[in-house]
Amino acid sequence: QSFGGLTYYYHGEWNNSENILKDSIGNFEKIGDIVGQLPSAEHLWKIYLMRGLFNETIENIDKTIDLCRRTNEKYFIVVSIAALNFVKLIKTGIHDNKEYEEVENRLKRVNSFLFHVEAGGYLLQTDIAIGNFDKAYNRAKKILPLIFKNCVNSEYQVRTHSLLCDLVNRERLNRLKGETKINVSDKQLKKDFIFNVIVLWFSCLSYPAYW
Repeated sequence: QSFGGLTYYYHGEWNNSENILKDSIGNFEKIGDIVGQLPSAEHLWKIYLMRGLFNETIENIDKTIDLCRRTNEKYFIVVSIAALNFVKLIKTGIHDNKEYEEVENRLKRVNSFLFHVEAGGYLLQTDIAIGNFDKAYNRAKKILPLIFKNCVNSEYQVRTHSLLCDLVNRERLNRLKGETKINVSDKQLKKDFIFNVIVLWFSCLSYPAYW
């Protein structure tokens, strides 16, 4: 059932995915399987986030974090805290730097590429939102090779390439006003944009949610 919910999720059918994921969580809860709830719980708050329903997103991230702490789970919790940090920033305009640093410190203690791709992706969004463009640029440049090397699914490709394109456009607009936040040349920025927008286009083709 959880797999069915994820299938709808990756096809962008949010309503069907939401209903199945909720049922899946409920069924795992009935048999006392906390770990089994985690994949569905994570993708449920992702649906609310993509819909812009921030209250529901925060509520369900908090539930996911609670499940993680009850099982001492390491992966879903760092992703959830990273997402929570970003969502609270967008919702309130206030950046919780202590929480942000907690995620960065957790990432320093793990080698698994998926931690850095997914949790790092939310930190990347936070970096852009708070105007730390140089850090965002360098973070994106570290995440993208991990995606290419490990053939991570197109969801991560689309997010990271689109964020880098957005970041480059913001920087180029800044430079028109005489401001420079990213320590690279105009020529390199142009190359980055052209390359990433092409890869983004192909990534969208292989990710049905963006059709």
